[in-house]
Amino acid sequence: MKHVPLFRIPKPTFPAVILASVLLCLLRPALSSAQSNPGPSLLAEVGVNSELLGNVRNGSLQAFTASEGALFEAMAKATIQFDAHPPEVTASPFNLRDVLSSPRAHTGDYALLQGNVRRITPIKITSPRLQAALGTATYYQVDLFVSTNKTNFQLKAAEGTVVLSGTYGITLLLFDLPACLRDNPDQASISLPGFFLKNWAHKTIETREISDELRRPNPIVFGIGSLAKPVEGSFQSSADSLIGLFWGGMVVFLIAMVGWQWLNFRNKQSRQSRSQDAVDLSHLD
Repeated sequence: MKHVPLFRIPKPTFPAVILASVLLCLLRPALSSAQSNPGPSLLAEVGVNSELLGNVRNGSLQAFTASEGALFEAMAKATIQFDAHPPEVTASPFNLRDVLSSPRAHTGDYALLQGNVRRITPIKITSPRLQAALGTATYYQVDLFVSTNKTNFQLKAAEGTVVLSGTYGITLLLFDLPACLRDNPDQASISLPGFFLKNWAHKTIETREISDELRRPNPIVFGIGSLAKPVEGSFQSSADSLIGLFWGGMVVFLIAMVGWQWLNFRNKQSRQSRSQDAVDLSHLD
């Protein structure tokens, strides 16, 4: 007697596999964001508690205000400790849009940065007590430019608007200058993990051209220099190169499936969407 199965599981077709891949790529950012970042827990283990992290002042005219002295010292001690004994957890990719749009929600996040070094400035610690507490008299401020991942950021003033795209400068603080920066400090490309702390109000050439009062929010990240690695190439758009390769393949598939007319219509909609998808940073905390 021939056995007849009660139900049959259909074999996946090629279009179904493609559709599943697309859905997975679309849902991955949401699934990743739902997971809590390990940064605050890592910092708490070395003495940087939530009360200290809650003391940050975003939008200050200086990188650190007088009221943030204890926070700076705690973050410096934590960074030096992690330089000697790096965290074993994996850092999530640094999300520029998130830290600019909602910095308080991401204070203490442990993230992996990739970017181009423009300048390294040694900063002398003038307090003898702080020198003794940290075991060093110098730390380094690195101007690191990371990819905006095709997002336009706007700074508006009565005199005009500044649009920032391509790359975006952040303030990276290091207490251990890695060999890849000591040997080749000019225009080096690096990747390293660190802890995002806050945004401070920074004047740039672009903002000064519009107004002396206009300032750009500048993220501050305490980097783990012992984990820094040199990276080949520029980060003008390399942060999303894998995404670009994937969607490039998808475009070819869609062209074959639905034709040039539909593709041209979608391209027109996409251009309109990008022109409207600019993040206004003018009134953020």
